[in-house]
Amino acid sequence: MKPHRIEQLAKQAGLVQGPWANGNKERIWQESRDFPDALETFADMVLQDVVTAIKKEIVSQSEQGINTNILGLNQAIFAINDLREVK
Repeated sequence: MKPHRIEQLAKQAGLVQGPWANGNKERIWQESRDFPDALETFADMVLQDVVTAIKKEIVSQSEQGINTNILGLNQAIFAINDLREVK
């Protein structure tokens, strides 16, 4: 996943950038009091991006008449959704 997409999803999930507790100058993404479930939300958003990418590939292959991979791609979606709390 591209760094700008990770940053975009992190912000959308409510993660914030802050300093490491040990004083290192690098910054780290972390949850805040305003968004205590931000990490779980971020992880779910990443998985949703993966599912969306797979669905686009299914459509692309279907339009090209390639059907041999579609069952496996659908199985991948089901496996990913098992990891998620699909609502």
